[in-house]
Amino acid sequence: MVNNKSRTISIRVSSEEYRTLRTVCAERGIANLSTAIRAAVADALGTAVFENTTTDPQHLAVARLQSRIDHLEEQLAQLAGRLLRETPDGRPSGSDSRPRG
Repeated sequence: MVNNKSRTISIRVSSEEYRTLRTVCAERGIANLSTAIRAAVADALGTAVFENTTTDPQHLAVARLQSRIDHLEEQLAQLAGRLLRETPDGRPSGSDSRPRG
């Protein structure tokens, strides 16, 4: 049987939900979100099909580390954005504490 996936289904999730999904996939050794979502839908409909998964401890450890690295990269990007928006004395960029008048 050829496993040709030619249809696309879109769902909306929050940034936090997306991070959680990626973390869970990495921790369970699931290849990607698409595989996890297909399996969850199949399970919800009563036909559990999990493909492209592994229980190899080394693979799972690497996947967990990658997930943590991804999370740290997101946090660093957010911090860098905040730092770029602040002045050297810690005030938000564009704010002016000089008295007016």
